Amino acid sequence: MLPGELVELPRLPLLPSGKLARRALPPPRERPPVARPAPSSGTALERRIAAIWRDVLQLEQVGLDERFFDLGGHSLLLARVRAELERATGRPIAIVELFRHPTIRSLAAHLDGAPSPTSIDSSPAPPATRTTESRAIAIVGMAGRFPGPPASTLCGRLSWPGAS
Repeated sequence: MLPGELVELPRLPLLPSGKLARRALPPPRERPPVARPAPSSGTALERRIAAIWRDVLQLEQVGLDERFFDLGGHSLLLARVRAELERATGRPIAIVELFRHPTIRSLAAHLDGAPSPTSIDSSPAPPATRTTESRAIAIVGMAGRFPGPPASTLCGRLSWPGAS
């Protein structure tokens, strides 16, 4: 979550109430074009994924090694990418796989079944085996907060019959 660019202003534009005048802020600058490898040099699946990303992100070019979220994507757009990929490949794709493989190259390698260097290891952990019998116990403490005055306050206000 780092800003892409910092713009220094002599002072922030303020409204008469002292709040920030957002409409008076300068517009964000255009990002300079990034040298991107041509998607035509990749596999057929990489080219298809690149076409889907360009359509969803409304970009003219996307690089094979650029991350979806770095290009301006977000989770709602990722759901659209998933639907288009399922339509193009004819098989279901878990949305988590799109998070695990954030670039066109790694996603295409995953969908083709090849191991990807940028993928996260999703193999399940080996089952735990019990080698020794243990008599250890766990003591779990609990606390609760309930509406109303504390009990100590109530006890101080109670008056007993016959008490003066």
